[in-house]
Amino acid sequence: MAAGIYKITSPSNRIYVGSTKNITRRWRDYKNLKCKKQRKLYSSFIKYGVEKHKFEIITECEEVDL
Repeated sequence: MAAGIYKITSPSNRIYVGSTKNITRRWRDYKNLKCKKQRKLYSSFIKYGVEKHKFEIITECEEVDL
C-alpha cells in the first residue's frame, strides 16, 4: 500500500494533517477508533462519528520520502 500525507476535516471545520506508511490501514484504524492517543481527533470521532469526517489524501509517496 501507498505511504502518504492525508487530511481529516471535522464537521466543525477543524483540520488534522498526518502522514503514514500505509494510508489504507491508517483510515481503517481511524474507522475502528484506534487513535485514543490522539485525544482531540479521537474526541471528535466520538462526538460526531467517524463517517461525518472528510478524509482526503494530499499526496502519495514512497515511505522514504515521508
